Amino acid sequence: MDWPAVSAISASIAVIISVIVLIWQRIDIRKQSKYQRNTFELQNRINSDNITFNLAGDIIGNIQTQEQTMRMLYQEVNILNELNNKLSMKEVFRSYSFDEQEVRRIKKEIEKSEEYIEQFNNYRKDLTNEFTSKSNSLQFHMSGEDSIKEVEKIFSSIINPIESMGHKSDKLLYGKSLSKKELDIELAEFKNEIYSEVKRLQDLMKKVKLESLSRLEKLQ
Repeated sequence: MDWPAVSAISASIAVIISVIVLIWQRIDIRKQSKYQRNTFELQNRINSDNITFNLAGDIIGNIQTQEQTMRMLYQEVNILNELNNKLSMKEVFRSYSFDEQEVRRIKKEIEKSEEYIEQFNNYRKDLTNEFTSKSNSLQFHMSGEDSIKEVEKIFSSIINPIESMGHKSDKLLYGKSLSKKELDIELAEFKNEIYSEVKRLQDLMKKVKLESLSRLEKLQ
């Protein structure tokens, strides 16, 4: 046998095998790198989505609570006006039918009503601060997302009726009381305006969720 030739062939085969092994190793490394990169991006996306949807859920809950608080505040202001008007009438006609016990009762109810109004106003301020903080956090977190402009518009549309109702409440305080029909109309319009924006935000978050799921599927 020609041992030098055999040795050359063996060496060539060994080189070819080494090259093949090296190629497979590089392919495997690339696969592992891609897998690790996708896993990292996947986890980041999941964490980012969790923050987005948790903040959105908190904000929706805050808006609903603000709406209910403003409604109760407005109703309480109207009750206070009714009590003050009733007390004024009692004092005007005291010479005809003056009931001291009834006057004391009305005054106590007025004090309670004023306490409720103060509590509602303080709670409203806390809710407004919470809304501002969380809406800013969500907008910062979603900066760069396609839907950020829509989120900003919704938040702006939510703030306007709440602030408007606050001004109406302040203006109504210690003034003429509204009839039940007038009060119901005011509160119904306010509620519809707020919940139409809540619905817009919920629909937008559903859209964001579907887009996110689509991106996650591509990474998996």
